Amino acid sequence: VYTLAAGNIICAVMGLLAAKQLSRLTAVSSGLLAPVIFTLALMGAYLKEGMIFDVVVAVAFGVLAFAMKRFGFSRVAMVIAMVLGTLAQKTFHQTLMLWGVQGFFVRPISLGLFMVTVAMVATPFVKAQLKRRKLQKIGGYFDGADSA
Repeated sequence: VYTLAAGNIICAVMGLLAAKQLSRLTAVSSGLLAPVIFTLALMGAYLKEGMIFDVVVAVAFGVLAFAMKRFGFSRVAMVIAMVLGTLAQKTFHQTLMLWGVQGFFVRPISLGLFMVTVAMVATPFVKAQLKRRKLQKIGGYFDGADSA
């Protein structure tokens, strides 16, 4: 524990001392910085286990992230899903084995989370329906898209 605390203190001091020099990295053009980061990332993927498959997986996830950015999907949500997915799946199966399907609806916390989830999913549809009714009353046209 003391070694961990000492390591954190040393890293913090070194980080504060090097902050000015490290801030100059923001002046480097992305055209020069991107290939270096790309190369280091692929080298790290390969060196971890020494398998070319790890490099292929890294490139595949890079292409996936590019496509998600291009089409407006949240990359942060994907990372959270990748990190928490296994844990969520494990606890989902535990609940099914212990309680069955009703385990998701009889316990107060899980029932509350289920209701919040349903409300969050249903809100855009309810808003669109209310907007459609309001525009029909005044004789307007509604195409389903938000006009902001």
